[in-house]
Amino acid sequence: MNNSKKPLITVFGSTGRQGGSVVRFLRNHGGFRVRAITRNPSKAQGIADEIVYADLTKAETLDIAVNGSDGVFLVTDYWAQATIEDWAQTPIDEWSDPVDEFAQGKATVEAARRAGVKHFVWSTLPDTKQISGGAFDIPFWTGKAKVDDVVSNAGFEYYSFVEPPFYYQNFLKELAPEPQEDGTKAWNLPMQPELKVMHMGDIEQIGTIVLGALLSPGKAGQGQHMSLCGGIYSWSDVVDIFNAQGHKLVFNQVPDETFDGLFPGAKNLRDSLNYLEDHTFFGPDAEQKIAHAKNVATEPLTTLEDWVRINMHR
Repeated sequence: MNNSKKPLITVFGSTGRQGGSVVRFLRNHGGFRVRAITRNPSKAQGIADEIVYADLTKAETLDIAVNGSDGVFLVTDYWAQATIEDWAQTPIDEWSDPVDEFAQGKATVEAARRAGVKHFVWSTLPDTKQISGGAFDIPFWTGKAKVDDVVSNAGFEYYSFVEPPFYYQNFLKELAPEPQEDGTKAWNLPMQPELKVMHMGDIEQIGTIVLGALLSPGKAGQGQHMSLCGGIYSWSDVVDIFNAQGHKLVFNQVPDETFDGLFPGAKNLRDSLNYLEDHTFFGPDAEQKIAHAKNVATEPLTTLEDWVRINMHR
């Protein structure tokens, strides 16, 4: 097919983990033209057919970003103006959301509608406040979930929702096991080790689900939520999987009240982990969402066992 006749897919967050994965899968497939959206075009040369500047915090840049697009993939970054470390070091009553994801999502949806986009794919997460009946409100989840209705009601011919999991990549940084005084390494967290509540996956594969959805809008473009999941694990499972491959790791359950006193924003993190214990990562409809994802993915999804073998060298 002549390249100019291929459908044009615009990808936001093209230099990040999710958008970058989408760009790679679309380009490797070869059936689409890919427009990579970035705030730093000079750092994205060569990654896509087109490199276009846009900033989700500047609504006036969005019309040009999506102009002429057949499809759009949108992911917003709650941590664009802050880090997880900032959140963990800030008492919960002093934390203010660094990014208005609802405003960014709404502005992009409106620009896509003006441009006549046919298929809109939105990277979202479960509404922790709604699922828990108000007991938990994890801001970097609920901020995304609020955009779902905006996408659903926009009038796109096709629209899809993808949900990223607990990244395996977290084990490389944010949740790497910590060195202990006895020379071992451990995870020290306020969770019950036997609970299978963590839906995990390789975030580098989210592009396989987005590609599948764009290729099959009839079965994935009617508002389906598709959750990337290589498996559901407990902390005991995680320890066993690592140690079966020669690692020497342990998990220590820390009492809630002890954990809350370890650092200023400890309760922020504990609330997130307690939510997982009560409702799992993907929530009550997890099985259906995971099945939808597997039904459209263009390659098998990686298990934790395989990911550890490839990525976690001793």
